Amino acid sequence: MIISADDLQRIREKHIGQKIVYCSGSFDLVHAGHILFFEDCKKYGDILVVSVGKDSSIRKNKGEGRPILNERVRLKTIDSLKPVDYAFINPVSVEGKQLNTLELALDNLKPDFYIINEDAFDTKTRIELAKKFGVELVILNRNCPPEFENISATKIIEKIKNLPDKIKSSMKKAIFLDRDGVINDDEKDEFIYKKDDIFVRTSSKESLRKMKDKGYLLICITNQPLIARGLASEKEVEEINNLINQKIGNLIDRFYICPHHPEMHPDVPEHAKKYRIVCNCRKPSPGMLITAAKDFDIDLKKSWMIGDMITDIIAGKSTGCKTILIKSKSNSRLIKSAMPFDINTKPDFYADNLSDAIKLLDISA
Repeated sequence: MIISADDLQRIREKHIGQKIVYCSGSFDLVHAGHILFFEDCKKYGDILVVSVGKDSSIRKNKGEGRPILNERVRLKTIDSLKPVDYAFINPVSVEGKQLNTLELALDNLKPDFYIINEDAFDTKTRIELAKKFGVELVILNRNCPPEFENISATKIIEKIKNLPDKIKSSMKKAIFLDRDGVINDDEKDEFIYKKDDIFVRTSSKESLRKMKDKGYLLICITNQPLIARGLASEKEVEEINNLINQKIGNLIDRFYICPHHPEMHPDVPEHAKKYRIVCNCRKPSPGMLITAAKDFDIDLKKSWMIGDMITDIIAGKSTGCKTILIKSKSNSRLIKSAMPFDINTKPDFYADNLSDAIKLLDISA
């Protein structure tokens, strides 16, 4: 279950009489080694609580160029693992104050065991804090089956960097495009769920064709919360997407949609309530881009994200794509998001329209 740091005392009270185990870490690229670690932690008690490092904290500790999964994606992934009962994001992001999070957890959660890896940083301070709060500290050795030996995020990154150029060059490049305001006009500033609301400029079709001719896959990445509002079904949105694609000569290789909304309200229709969840696909989260990259074997570093909202730009930047913000009245519009984001994030480039965007592709090639 995903919780916040404010829930720790409640968790302790809820599980009186049970052994609580606590561990923390960056878990920047969640992998099999982490699963083994959580399984070993769970052996010490009944309830396992895991705190996950913030993006800003990891970048400060490990460098701005460190590839990491978004903190909400990491939190969701860890929470879904069988050994983990509760997971939360560390509330403190500054390196110099990072261990204050540990002090908060040990004080409010009062775990029976605090578990760290043998290579954890600042072990001395951790030992002192565990002693201060009367918590038993366990230091785990990295003993694992042969097939899991030497698994770490750093080694995974190095392995990818050392891939032969032939393998790297076989990966595809893509342009990820927002739908409404980029491919389809949204001058009415309303949800588009009727066929009559579709309007694709001739110039947009020509621009997309030129992008295709440059060897890019064209992938549409679109939030469609009208589904979570009960205004349309997933099938109806798919029909709209198909019609848009027909109007542009079927140039879009695939549409990825997020039907969710992170907030629940009393007036949400019953059939739409299942879409009122926190997900990892709603932009600014990069979930749809990551899924598309896996589906099509896309090299994100050679790819672009083109959108008309800051949330499009954040989703693109978090995966390593270069970004272009298309001029639109939606440029300053902010949407509800369970994922914290910096409203001052800037794109790599600005363009008036898709035609201008093509010129930027050439300049930056």
